[in-house]
Amino acid sequence: MLEDNGSDVDIALFYFEEHGMMIDFHVSANATEALDYLFAKDGSFRIGPPEVIFLDLHMPKISGLEFLRIIKTNPQTTNIPIVVLVSSASPAELDECKRLGVKRFVQKPLEYENFMSAIRDIDK
Repeated sequence: MLEDNGSDVDIALFYFEEHGMMIDFHVSANATEALDYLFAKDGSFRIGPPEVIFLDLHMPKISGLEFLRIIKTNPQTTNIPIVVLVSSASPAELDECKRLGVKRFVQKPLEYENFMSAIRDIDK
């Protein structure tokens, strides 16, 4: 999960626990940290590809949109489902996300039904 707001991270973790989902969950406070966590210097995966990425578009250092471009243009990661967490995204940002293949958006503050619906739809 790429999220710089601790409250949103806590809410997401709570929802996973409430739903009985036992998952490995890594939180990065910015896109640079997430890229360093995912990839070694040679471009190989450090941990293997994640099953899904939850992405806040408004992140420090590298924007969430730039992170999305990196992930979706890398052949190793292009098929990883992305759930975009949105609070104040512009229509242009949302259109760019859709152009890059994002199909799931969850409005912030995170509401249980919307969040869980996005999770259920990941494999569709």
